[in-house]
Amino acid sequence: MKIPKLKTKIKIKQHRQFEGIIKSVTISKTPTEKYYASILVETEIKELPKADKKIGIDLGLKEFAILSDGAKIENPKWLKRSEKE
Repeated sequence: MKIPKLKTKIKIKQHRQFEGIIKSVTISKTPTEKYYASILVETEIKELPKADKKIGIDLGLKEFAILSDGAKIENPKWLKRSEKE
């Protein structure tokens, strides 16, 4: 990465590819002396195909969610498990 105020380039670890026009870059420093760059990119918005199907969701205590088509999604009990640990 080339920063205008520095004469040398900086090695980076890029986590994902991006396409489009770079609008801005924000560089931040953590308390552990690590630097992060957030890159704002302008891209084209791709429209999703329209669907005629509609669904209702009922949130509950026993089951996490019950859908209008009758499908039940179990309640993730990760909080109780992690409290025990």
